[in-house]
Amino acid sequence: MRKILLLTVILLPFVFAKIALSATDPHLSLSPVSGSYSGAFDLQIKIDTGGKAVGGVDIVLNFPKDKLKAESFTEAKLFPNSYSLIKNDEGKWRISGWVPLERAGESINTSDGLLGTVKFTPLGAGTAAITFLCTPGQTNETNIIEKAATPQDVVVCTANVGGSYTLTSSGGPTNTPAPGPTNTPAAGATATPTVPVTGISGPTVGFLGLGILAILTGLILVF
Repeated sequence: MRKILLLTVILLPFVFAKIALSATDPHLSLSPVSGSYSGAFDLQIKIDTGGKAVGGVDIVLNFPKDKLKAESFTEAKLFPNSYSLIKNDEGKWRISGWVPLERAGESINTSDGLLGTVKFTPLGAGTAAITFLCTPGQTNETNIIEKAATPQDVVVCTANVGGSYTLTSSGGPTNTPAPGPTNTPAAGATATPTVPVTGISGPTVGFLGLGILAILTGLILVF
């Protein structure tokens, strides 16, 4: 009897763990979920299918367009095909992955699958939240499609895990002009006179005056 009790105590945590694992809701998550960045940074997108066989996934990331710029998506080949569309002017990023028809017998079943990596660049300092745009019953937002006789969306929107990130710098180039050269003359040298806006300098006016005087003198001698 004591042996049976001891065996039950040992196996009980594993039984509960298995129940908890099978009860996981199909969802998506970002990794890491937080961090502080002064330049471009990468985030992983992961999927937990909740024990279901999945044939495709649609993701719509929502981000503050005044704080972040979406740069690139690097697929992890979890799904044979993938697609990425960035709309920085709307603060939205659509990413999809799916099993093509010619590989209809395949599906994805994972508790920690890596879909790919997204890269963002900060546009300004502050806090930026990145979330999965997901509304139950909507087919044009974030979805996880179960591969069954009748495909259906099985994502649990409330289980999705987004992230919040601290941006400490814009990460972009500054526009401060470099200081220009100075015109300080060397010791013993005469500084070149500055040309006025009109384009006529003092010496130029002097030479014109001498020329006019010579012309007038020549005219007087002639007469």
